[in-house]
Amino acid sequence: MPQPDGSHVLFVRGDEGEDWRPLVTFGYEEALFVRPLSFNSAGDTIPAISAASSDTAGLVSIDVKSRDVEVLASLPGADIEVVRLHPVTKAPQVAAFAKERME
Repeated sequence: MPQPDGSHVLFVRGDEGEDWRPLVTFGYEEALFVRPLSFNSAGDTIPAISAASSDTAGLVSIDVKSRDVEVLASLPGADIEVVRLHPVTKAPQVAAFAKERME
């Protein structure tokens, strides 16, 4: 959800009847490249494309309980272009990067 300062907050909830709670906040520049992909099959992590703490977009995993963001795949000077998730576990299996940006 966009915030007045340009940051974005990712919200989650446990069950349909529960209230939404903030999970993680991405700063303005990081928010330009944040894209949650899915919950894993256990519902405890969210693989996402993010430029958090980097100048390029990579693959991260957001832990729903601890709120930790772990970098799973990144390539200096390249943005992630494609991520494929396992059809059952929803764990990331393939990541492809692009070195050149279109201007």
